[in-house]
Amino acid sequence: MDADYLKKTVNEAVSEALAAMAIGVPDDKVEYMGRYLKAYCERKRAQAKLIEEVAAIESKLTQEEIENNIKRKEKQAADDAKAARADSLTDFLMSLESSCATKKEAMDKLCKFTADYMNVPACYIGVKKVINEVETLYYYSANDDIQASKIVGKKLTAPAGEGDDAPQRQGVSFEAFKVPEAPVVEPPEDAPEGWQPPPPPGPQPLVIDNCMRDTRCKFYGIPKLGSFVAVPMIYASSDHTEGIAAGELKVDAPPAEEGAEPAPPAEPKMIWLPQKTVQQSMVLCLDTIGNYRQFQKKDIEIVQMIGEKLVNVFEAIETKQFQAQSAFLDDAKMNAASVAEALAALPGVETEAVQKVEADLTPAEGAAPVPDTTKAMTVGLAVIEALQNNISSNLNKNVGELSRHALPAVPAVVNLLYAILLLTGIGAEAKDIYGDITWSNITTKCIPVLTSSMGNAVSAWKAGSNSPGGVSQDLKAKLADTKSFIEANAVLPGEFPAHCSICTALSQWLTKAIGAFDAICAEEAYRISLTKGPEGEVA
Repeated sequence: MDADYLKKTVNEAVSEALAAMAIGVPDDKVEYMGRYLKAYCERKRAQAKLIEEVAAIESKLTQEEIENNIKRKEKQAADDAKAARADSLTDFLMSLESSCATKKEAMDKLCKFTADYMNVPACYIGVKKVINEVETLYYYSANDDIQASKIVGKKLTAPAGEGDDAPQRQGVSFEAFKVPEAPVVEPPEDAPEGWQPPPPPGPQPLVIDNCMRDTRCKFYGIPKLGSFVAVPMIYASSDHTEGIAAGELKVDAPPAEEGAEPAPPAEPKMIWLPQKTVQQSMVLCLDTIGNYRQFQKKDIEIVQMIGEKLVNVFEAIETKQFQAQSAFLDDAKMNAASVAEALAALPGVETEAVQKVEADLTPAEGAAPVPDTTKAMTVGLAVIEALQNNISSNLNKNVGELSRHALPAVPAVVNLLYAILLLTGIGAEAKDIYGDITWSNITTKCIPVLTSSMGNAVSAWKAGSNSPGGVSQDLKAKLADTKSFIEANAVLPGEFPAHCSICTALSQWLTKAIGAFDAICAEEAYRISLTKGPEGEVA
């Protein structure tokens, strides 16, 4: 046991000392042994310290390598996230045009993406219109945040007054449309002949760092701390009633053969030309209300880029509208003769209906004559039913073709169709969130069911004329609203463009329908009078 202990503890040192002493053969063996063992211990301690220091260095290097690896991974992740974010913006902008068929769809998608991409609670778009000489921003779209979506359907009129005397909290978005004063640019000393100063700057983004502090800002909810940016988007638009016009394309005469007479000048070819004569002004707005942070220069540049893309998408949609309108007008020209023939038959349809009713109402010999009110009502109902049936069977296709009218129709057409929609009970479908009559709503929601709604109305009026209770108050209210609208907008008789000649038939039906409805009300009043005694009491 003692031998094992010594072997484990001092064997290496003593063996090494004895071997050295055997080689050196010192005079004082004990002193030599002691000195050697002391040096051995110091050497071993130095080696242990060196190993410890190397281990510490290696550990430090390993930790630094680990930390560097973590930093490299974090940087790579940040770079990947930044690249992915940039790619998401690029992908969105590139796909926006192909993924949207309408301007409203494009606005909705853009607002949702922009709010998410910019990490802001609200993104919305206002369209500037001038109504009754008053500039107004109509907010048509916003992201799907609960608070942001509340702005859709709101209007903002241009602020009244300027400077310190102007009322507070009227709204600041109109400032984005103002053109800044152009700086005076002197020509350089070496300016070439014909030198022109650079064009003046257009409207610039409006940035409000603190909406609570800026008293121009208007809140549509509870005032909270936040920033606001409004980027103007302005372009020349053909999306209006006069957005297309006929033009001529010069056609070169075919070359004459050698020795032959020159060919006569070729007739110019008729073509359609877009009329981008209306300046469309919009504003793309973002705010951080309730989630305060200020917009940086880079943020504003990105929003400007997104706004420019929306303008490009609108222009592409308008190009498609123009192409669709061109095709509609070409087809309308080709169908003009058949429509004219069908319209020419309408007086005969009316005459035949009147003659049949008069024959049916002719009293037998000795019988009492039919009251005039009854006759007028019966004739009126028969005429509008005959006209409506004729339109449904012979002109329904032409009514449906109006839905292909891609550009806004002239007011005469819009007002006529809306008057019919009012009378037939589906006028609300023609209006947007602001209560304004829009051509897009008429073409998509109303025209496809127009003839059927006319037929349903005729059936309801006939039922009312035969009902003991007479005409309902709801039907009378529709008639009153229709008459008021017709009078206010001079709807009848109406003058319609050649490509909307079907409106002539619809105008005739509307005129006769109002007459028939008046006759029904007159008959109802006559029947009531028969039930009353001499003093007006009900018998």
